[in-house]
Amino acid sequence: MAITRRGKLGIGLLVLFGALLLGIRLSRNWIARKALERVAKVAEAGGYQVTFGDVDFSLLGRHIRVADLAVTPALDSLALDSSSTFSIQAAAIDLRGVDVLALIRHKVLHVGHIRIHAPQVEHTFASTVSSRTKAGPTRPDEEQKGDRTGLSVLRADTIQITNAKGHSQDMHKDHPALAVGQLDVLLTGAGVSIGDNGKPSLMLNGADIRMRDTQAHLEPFYHLHIDSLWLGMPQDTAVIFGLSFTPDVNARNYREHVKYQVELYQARVDTILLSGFDLAARLDAGILRAQRLHLAGAVVEIHRDKSIPMRPDPPRKPLLAETLQGLTNPIALDSITIRRSRITYHERLVKGANYGSLTFADVHGTLTGLHNMRPDGAVALHLDGRARVWDKARAHLDLRMTKGSTPTQIELHVELRELPAVELSRMTDDLVHVKATQGWIHRVDMRMRGDDRQGSATVEMHYDSLKIELAPTVQYSGLLTHLANTVIRSTNMPEAKGYRVGKSAVERRQEAGIFNYLWLGLREGMMDVMLPKSLLEQMNKKKNKKVQKANARTNADQPEGKSGKGNEQVR
Repeated sequence: MAITRRGKLGIGLLVLFGALLLGIRLSRNWIARKALERVAKVAEAGGYQVTFGDVDFSLLGRHIRVADLAVTPALDSLALDSSSTFSIQAAAIDLRGVDVLALIRHKVLHVGHIRIHAPQVEHTFASTVSSRTKAGPTRPDEEQKGDRTGLSVLRADTIQITNAKGHSQDMHKDHPALAVGQLDVLLTGAGVSIGDNGKPSLMLNGADIRMRDTQAHLEPFYHLHIDSLWLGMPQDTAVIFGLSFTPDVNARNYREHVKYQVELYQARVDTILLSGFDLAARLDAGILRAQRLHLAGAVVEIHRDKSIPMRPDPPRKPLLAETLQGLTNPIALDSITIRRSRITYHERLVKGANYGSLTFADVHGTLTGLHNMRPDGAVALHLDGRARVWDKARAHLDLRMTKGSTPTQIELHVELRELPAVELSRMTDDLVHVKATQGWIHRVDMRMRGDDRQGSATVEMHYDSLKIELAPTVQYSGLLTHLANTVIRSTNMPEAKGYRVGKSAVERRQEAGIFNYLWLGLREGMMDVMLPKSLLEQMNKKKNKKVQKANARTNADQPEGKSGKGNEQVR
């Protein structure tokens, strides 16, 4: 049947209309793609490469769907000294409430809501400076200048990421540094713009970040697990619930997994609250800035097996103030508080023997001055803490530590009240072969001043009805025990005749931490009060030889003035 002239005109109009619709569809998708490519170019200035697949733009619905999004670090950014990079893989993202006029006229994305569902997020970093290499400019100067329009290229009322998974990986380690089971993120008032220097800058009004089932493997045999974490902005607050730090070995056989003597740690913290946390400073400049870090319900177990050989050349262990000053990462943390916590130290001298223990219960404390950003480079720390020793004696510690251009200066005050004398036996180590068999210690008060190398202390010790005995390993222990109890001050009270104040002068063991330094001063001062001089001289000869020999090895291995990084240890 022949097509009439009117029919041909109708078909032509239909074809023309279809072509017009197809052109509109293709052109709107092309416009959306160009806007996305502009955002991708900004990301390239920040060291990232952005790729994506099909783009579908609904003009009437003001909706863009992007398939196969991939954000990966540029290869040259991995060579930068601050090599810490992110990558994101997502099957699709939805952009709703698109500002069509801004998209068509300026090729920029202004949207109401961006949603990314179930992406895979990876963070890669280099743990050591020696593993990084310095690189020149990532691109020629003329390309670094970029588009200096100063216009916003991306603005979103909200960005929502749901059911994300990911991990943080040290590029030089086998195990992930951190793996996240579920991550949900809600960002408000988010935007990216080009500054006068041609570099992209991030704007953010609010953030709600929630992480669940976070875990990490830590060398040499530890496992870290966090039940949940929440971070809020502008609340500037982060909360962690259920943090556990556990070894994969037990205290009885961990000696089989280490070559030299180290401590074995285990910890559980109910709640960690970080308030006044400056998320923008962390993202923009890498600064850890916060007002307070609060820990509640911490239970810490520390084991030390002294039957394991000591390292023949132990490295020098700088005190906390020196370590803080030497950190490359800037820190400005006003205070750390700990409440309702318990710390137990276990120690044994012989392989296979049971551990003796020293427990600090109901621990309350505050550490202030964790700040390494002072103009003069000085660090001033103050620790004030209270606890009960073995759930009996009350203990108070006030420690001040400063570090500037001079060696670390230390000033501390320790006070113990109402301690059964027999508990002193648990506080002595293999350098003091003395134990108390009866008596009551009403008060011990030590004030100590010193520096990184040596210090002197004054110890007041109020006690009565004290009896002691020497260990069988001491030559003529039976005779010396009888003689010691004959001449020892069984009572030393301020109102009693012959009241004595102890003095001590000690050298810090350079391979040991601050609490070992504190204990040396306290122990020597107490012995100076309780024991006769003849016995003290015999014990001090052995003690001095051992300490001087250890310090000589440490100083030979690391010259004076050279600081190393490491965590403080209890003993």
